Amino acid sequence: MSQPLPGAKLELHLLVDFDGTIAMIDTVDALLSLHAEDEWLEVEQEWVAGKIGSREAMAAQVALLKLDSTALEAFIDSVALDPGFHTFVALCREHQLPVTVVSDGIDHVVTRVLARHNVPFTVRANHLVQTGGERWALSFPFSSDGCLSGNCKCKAPTAEGAFRVLIGDGRSDFCAAGTVDLCLAKGKLIDHCRLEGIPHVAFRDFTEVTRIMSDLVSGRMSPIALTQAKEPFHAR
Repeated sequence: MSQPLPGAKLELHLLVDFDGTIAMIDTVDALLSLHAEDEWLEVEQEWVAGKIGSREAMAAQVALLKLDSTALEAFIDSVALDPGFHTFVALCREHQLPVTVVSDGIDHVVTRVLARHNVPFTVRANHLVQTGGERWALSFPFSSDGCLSGNCKCKAPTAEGAFRVLIGDGRSDFCAAGTVDLCLAKGKLIDHCRLEGIPHVAFRDFTEVTRIMSDLVSGRMSPIALTQAKEPFHAR
């Protein structure tokens, strides 16, 4: 990880989680709860116990889904975003900040939700395929050898020489948290960062994220000052 030179403009590339971060819910769990056969819970227990990775778990769980395309689209269109997310999008547009949404969820869900809200960000997520009728399968175009996640967020490409910022909340962000230059964390990701001694900035919602990013791009706050604070930083 690198730190910008004093006085130098901070060239950022943001990696943003979707489920539980941009979206108010975990869309995969919600979809499974509504439309999957009960066996999905047994798979979930194996994943929570660490017996299988998220890639194996999600492949098995998505195969248990039973819904047609109309029901899937209705579910997707019900997904609510963090109320402060649109202000964050506006900030990124204003400052031309490169943003990649990195999700260990379902690409069709992520891309349709973002398109509905006119969000132009690049998306990397697991690929949903309809196998016939009400049945579905998941493939993993962004997986990597040695990583148990469907989407290996550590491998997400960023602009050359950019200061990489991760914004996330859960297990799929754990690996990337230790490889980026700055980690904005909530939920389980805060606990992971504390346990592993990873410098991080705590946030509650995208209203706080926007204030933090505004302070960074304006130079009002340095990344070092944020991560070296004695107490978890929350934007006012």
